[in-house]
Amino acid sequence: PERACDPDVAAKLLALFLKDKERRIREALADGDLRAARKLVNGGNHGLNEFADAYAAGVFAAVPLVFRHCPIVETIRDIAAAVALIEAAYAMSPLPV
Repeated sequence: PERACDPDVAAKLLALFLKDKERRIREALADGDLRAARKLVNGGNHGLNEFADAYAAGVFAAVPLVFRHCPIVETIRDIAAAVALIEAAYAMSPLPV
């Protein structure tokens, strides 16, 4: 415990913590349930608004420009669904990504 604040140890602990919850976090995000994803990370909804803003900004940056002004991509749920479709398309792509 006394080494947990060491940057290398802290990074490894965070990675292990997130890996343990990865499937459930991904499912919550795919469902557009940011509250559930946040709860998995910190046990509650502390920082939910900041998390939602950061998530939306990250997703927005990942969505190709052609989709950004499309009416179907106006809510976080729609953005998460669009990202899931893009990830599925990459997964099915015969080309290396």
